[in-house]
Amino acid sequence: MQRSYLLSIAFKVTSITVWAAQLKINPLYAILSGFQVGDTPGVGTFYDFFKRLWDLDDNNLSPHIHPIKLKVKKPKTKGSKADSVEKVTVAELLSILENTTFHIEGQPYGSLFQLYKNEFLNLSVSKGLINKTSLALAGDGTPVVTSHRECKHRVCDCKSKGVSDCICDRYFSQPDCDIGWDSSRDYFYHGYDLYMLVASDSESNLPVFPLLSSTSTHDLHGFLQTFFRMKDFLSDYKASKLLLDSAHDAMPYYEYCKRENITPFIDLKGKGGVKHAYKNDFIIDKDGVPLCKEGLRMHYDGSEPS
Repeated sequence: MQRSYLLSIAFKVTSITVWAAQLKINPLYAILSGFQVGDTPGVGTFYDFFKRLWDLDDNNLSPHIHPIKLKVKKPKTKGSKADSVEKVTVAELLSILENTTFHIEGQPYGSLFQLYKNEFLNLSVSKGLINKTSLALAGDGTPVVTSHRECKHRVCDCKSKGVSDCICDRYFSQPDCDIGWDSSRDYFYHGYDLYMLVASDSESNLPVFPLLSSTSTHDLHGFLQTFFRMKDFLSDYKASKLLLDSAHDAMPYYEYCKRENITPFIDLKGKGGVKHAYKNDFIIDKDGVPLCKEGLRMHYDGSEPS
């Protein structure tokens, strides 16, 4: 069932109904899937298989009826990421997650993760494609669009009373999704944010740990949520390097890496170097080296005998 579904994705067949029909019509699809020709599963069998991958009675993590979520604001400059709508700071979230234990058995996606680990991740490690004892992890978020617009409707009677802009709870057809900003394409979208940790020193940036979150989640928070779950779910995996973009340029990251003996490679905020004065004392060159007031570059571990 798993192989057949992955085959449908490879052939870009997005409808399960169409794929089930193709399995009956095309013997090659049945053979590649591992089924007997003429004895292929129907639509209902596929959906029964999907249900086994989600360890929760409800289809969603959030209730359908909930308050309207805060929307991200469009950034002022093109190509920039939207500001975070989170109320908790990076330092506070890092401290919370450091002291939180995540158990894969209690997660709704536990079975799906175990399938991914056994069928893909372990195979990459056994073939020497991923070195789990010294991981060079790269991480970034990517948009996952589920619909063109947010589908919701009122459950209150405020409109009948003449109140059209009430802040009452709404019914959302996709309660785990919200509206986010795609900085690479410069538009708003509705769906999820997929934060993916990959082995940057592998030949094809092979995936190590993925996590879906709401689209309004900033990469600063998305990395922490993903990284600390990976540490618990893959306890025998050890990160030695982190490669992240400028959205992750925050002091708590560097402090954590120093404590854990992880070498961070994080792009500094501001393209081409930070041009504004830093503490009115020195400025930062385009490659991250501080310049003094005279415009001289600072030397690493330099000394002045006088």
